[in-house]
Amino acid sequence: MLKFRDGRVRELEEKYAKKEATGFDLALVHAALANDDEAIAWLEKDFAGCNIRGLVYVASTIIHQRLRNDPRYQDLLQPMHLRV
Repeated sequence: MLKFRDGRVRELEEKYAKKEATGFDLALVHAALANDDEAIAWLEKDFAGCNIRGLVYVASTIIHQRLRNDPRYQDLLQPMHLRV
């Protein structure tokens, strides 16, 4: 199972490199896998790159459920005027 999961994450990272996926997509996967640091890192990457396509939905996803008490996540939401 771990091999399959790692392979899927790598596949999505390759799509990200080709601009076929977003950091938000990767953050969703990492949040679902309880990789909080990775989820935050991918959200920050999208925010820094002004890629808000997925970020506008962040508060209604597993990311929000998983990370809403994380101060890094709260800091990320503030500039977007989203509430935790």
